[in-house]
Amino acid sequence: MDTEWTNDGQRGMDRYKDLIIQLRRACLCFQKQCVSPIGEVTSLLMIQQMSGGGGQVTVSDLGDQLQLSRPAASRMIHNLEKKGLVAFCPGGKDHRYHYLVLTEAGTERIRQDMDRYMDLIRAIREKMGEEDMDRFIHYSTRFFSLLAQEKESVKKMT
Repeated sequence: MDTEWTNDGQRGMDRYKDLIIQLRRACLCFQKQCVSPIGEVTSLLMIQQMSGGGGQVTVSDLGDQLQLSRPAASRMIHNLEKKGLVAFCPGGKDHRYHYLVLTEAGTERIRQDMDRYMDLIRAIREKMGEEDMDRFIHYSTRFFSLLAQEKESVKKMT
């Protein structure tokens, strides 16, 4: 085990700081590959994922999943709606609720952005090797899952 990651020494802290910087750089790198801003891409992908299998997505649901405040989620959806990427449809039995749906333009935007992302990911996977890439994805998923759990634990304590 790498003790530099487990102790509180300066070298360990520097590595954590480097990790934070690297995560931000990765986000910026992906941003440059996209047609859409990363927040829009993330929102569109989340709507697509949440509505898969017939699920209904509200602005509130989307905000919760993306950890956005209600005003921030509403602003994001308003911008997506203005661009014609999402639309609201009335709820089936309960007309008080309106649900988000991707428009054809929204689905096309996801396709365009994912094509660009996948070109980049394929190139990285080729250089990294399939086994290392799979490990990276596994550990990244685990890291972000634990991060979300810790964030919830801290929130409950305050």
